[in-house]
Amino acid sequence: MPSVIVLENEISLREDLVEYLESNNYQVSVAGSIRQFDALLQTLRPDMVLLERQLPDGDGYEVLRHLRCQGSRCGVVVLAGNPSIDDRIDAYELGADHYLTKPIRMRELLAVLNSLAWRTYASASWRVCPSTWHLFLPSSEAVKLTGQETLFLSYLASHPAQAQSRKKIVESLGKSFSQYDYRNLDALVLRLRKKVAQHTANPLPLKTVHGLGYSVSSDVALVDS
Repeated sequence: MPSVIVLENEISLREDLVEYLESNNYQVSVAGSIRQFDALLQTLRPDMVLLERQLPDGDGYEVLRHLRCQGSRCGVVVLAGNPSIDDRIDAYELGADHYLTKPIRMRELLAVLNSLAWRTYASASWRVCPSTWHLFLPSSEAVKLTGQETLFLSYLASHPAQAQSRKKIVESLGKSFSQYDYRNLDALVLRLRKKVAQHTANPLPLKTVHGLGYSVSSDVALVDS
């Protein structure tokens, strides 16, 4: 089920979008301000974002700029009323995928999101599914993970192509870094590499960043099922 955050300050439109998208098998979260959106991003990694530019606490284009500067590959659809050609160009130059004008035509929006969802999932060769504790290989074969392996890969996949420190990784495993033997983390990585190697000749795109920790490439994505 693809996930989408609706960042829109018009309450009635937000409600309409949630109802329509959920009825079409999307997992929807909503925010009416940049502050609320930032809070959602602390725990969510959406596949797509619906973005209104005129927000009560700032310019939605700054959200778009921040997402792309952070390396986010999520699909972004800008929603706007009476836009100028300069507004459209600015959105695309900042990394927007689509630009839809209000009033929103729901069927058109759904077609756009379905296209983005296909691109998002198709572009990732490796997929981690936290809900089932599986790693899906490029061949689509599923490898069963342990709970700790799932947490480890899920955390790294939520920060694609960004090196994460051992401390942050250990804390994502629910452990206290001050009491944790980091050799256990190295052993977890070794077991994970060997497990994957039993199923495919393609190495897991997991990189050891000396002096810091680990990272996975943007070829690894989080999926819901």
